[in-house]
Amino acid sequence: MLPRQNSEKAECGQKGRIRHFRALAFFICALCLVSWGQREDWLPVSPLDWQIKDVPGDAGAQAIQLYYADFRDDSRQHQFIYSRIKVLTEEGRRFADVEIPIPSHAYLTELKARTLHADGSMVEFRGRPFERIVRQTPDSKTVVESFTLPAVTSGSIIEYKYSYTWDKYLADKTWEIQHELYTMQEKFSIRPFIGSLNGTKYFEDEVQLSYVYSNLPEGVKPKDTGALVELEVERIPAFKPEESMPPPDNYRALVRFFYGGREISSPDTFWQDHARDWFAETERFIGSHPEIRKIATEAAGAETDLE
Repeated sequence: MLPRQNSEKAECGQKGRIRHFRALAFFICALCLVSWGQREDWLPVSPLDWQIKDVPGDAGAQAIQLYYADFRDDSRQHQFIYSRIKVLTEEGRRFADVEIPIPSHAYLTELKARTLHADGSMVEFRGRPFERIVRQTPDSKTVVESFTLPAVTSGSIIEYKYSYTWDKYLADKTWEIQHELYTMQEKFSIRPFIGSLNGTKYFEDEVQLSYVYSNLPEGVKPKDTGALVELEVERIPAFKPEESMPPPDNYRALVRFFYGGREISSPDTFWQDHARDWFAETERFIGSHPEIRKIATEAAGAETDLE
């Protein structure tokens, strides 16, 4: 009986450990969701925000972006954007007109916006955005959601936040670090996709998220924790494109993300795979096909002059 009792005790202990791990996993998931939700709350306005009157190194600037956030979770098909702008001049009131580009295959799920004044008053946007189609193909369409923040004057702080989601669709992503306005503080994060997509099972060793960055401030680069890729930057100058300049993205601070499998494991593997695919595609198009050879022979007949 003793061995059986030990076996039963071991089995009970194992079941207890399984329950413990399940409870711990549930707690961690719940904690992550709460933490993520807190990152999407309105941020408090500091006295320093109200004291700002101009933009460093850009006298006469119409507005300044106090805060910008871009948080994306590809496993949840969820992206959150937050922008806080202070209007510095009467001309800067044009930033009250907001256009939100919604990527193809995605749709807006939540939008909140408000105008804050130095006397403590606040006016919320309670309307509905206007949808405008800017690009459409037989397979997809890209839309812009437009709205205007209310009661904006010189000295107002305007802010808006929104989320959008998409069906099971995996797309590349770009962090635009430089904006039209000088930005005091920016935060970015992306949680890579793990799971099934359109009925196909992906594993971490089959599909992975990679990124490249360019024109970031000296010593600044994304931080990859394994679960997230994150970046925090401060005091980023506005990007001002010049007339007839080369592609602006060659000079703007960006982080580009892209998904792939074996083909992105190394540059040599990437180009070998692509060269093989290009060769096969070219051969299919201009290769030696018997049906084409037969038609050519019938058309030429007994003619031997190449011209």
